[in-house]
Amino acid sequence: MIELAHELDLKMGVLKNSIKEGEGNFTGFCGELACKKYFGIPLDLMQNTYHHDIVVDEVTYDVKTKKRLYPPKSNWEGSVSDFNTSQKCMFYLHVSIYWPKNAIMPTSAFLCGYYPKEKYVNESRFLKKGELDGSNGFICVSDCWNMYYYDIYDVRNIQKEY
Repeated sequence: MIELAHELDLKMGVLKNSIKEGEGNFTGFCGELACKKYFGIPLDLMQNTYHHDIVVDEVTYDVKTKKRLYPPKSNWEGSVSDFNTSQKCMFYLHVSIYWPKNAIMPTSAFLCGYYPKEKYVNESRFLKKGELDGSNGFICVSDCWNMYYYDIYDVRNIQKEY
C-alpha cells in the first residue's frame, strides 16, 4: 500500500488549491488505500474524482486524511477544508495516518469515522486560516470545518446507516 501511495503521489503532482502544495498527497493516498482495503475494494481500482475518493455500494465518500505523530484519540478532530464543501459526495470519511516521529514511513491507518456531507457544515465548527485548532495545537493553513471524532459515526456502522 505504501509503494502504491508513493506511485500515485508522484503521478499526481501538485493540485490547484493544495493546502500543503502537494506535500499531503502521499498521506491522502495512504488514507484512501486504507479505506479501500477496509471495504474490500481492489487497491488499483481508481474511483476518485474531484467530488469523491471511493464508492461503496453506490454511496460516495470523500476521504479526509490527517498525518499524526500519535494514534488518534476520540477528542481529536477531523477537518474539511472550506473549498472542499462544494464536493458532491454523500459522506466525509476521516482517516488518521500514524507516522511516528523518527519512522521513515507510516505504520498504521485509523478509520476514525464518517459523517453525512449535508449535515457536516451545519454541525461542525468553522476555523479560519491562522487560527489554532485547539484539539491538537495545529495552526490552520486554510479555512476549514472541524468535528470531534466522538461526534461522527463509527465506520463499523456504515452498512447499517443507509
